[in-house]
Amino acid sequence: MGTADGINDEDWEHLQDLAARVCGTLGSEEEQASRREFCACLDQMERKYGPLPSLLSTRGDFSEDYEEKEDLLHRAYAAAIAIGDRKNSLYIAHSLTELYMAELLSLEDARTWLDRLDTHLVETFDSHYADDAKKFRKQLKKLDSIGNP
Repeated sequence: MGTADGINDEDWEHLQDLAARVCGTLGSEEEQASRREFCACLDQMERKYGPLPSLLSTRGDFSEDYEEKEDLLHRAYAAAIAIGDRKNSLYIAHSLTELYMAELLSLEDARTWLDRLDTHLVETFDSHYADDAKKFRKQLKKLDSIGNP
């Protein structure tokens, strides 16, 4: 099946294997070599397929630079919306909610993306993302109560 935006199974599985290798080497001496191989594969796939939402968002999810991550995820979301890719729209809205909640600490942006995530869950339900959306809402409510006693 590959991805909703057109990447074939073999290519996507190879990229997923490389992503898993990066995750498995975090904090070790092999991490940077794993990241280089992963990024080279992403580069090759972007030459083959173009800047598809799944590739942009994958690169964004693995970026260690928050500005780059934010930019890539926004570009990926816009691309997913432009081609009517509901699955990637859901996944990317989740990534952006998480980015604003956990890394950039922008509650206003987190709320905006959580609302979009909820909208996408109505269109394309996924229990994992629905559970995360509930957790995000609880976290936002808790943070609101701390900020507004």
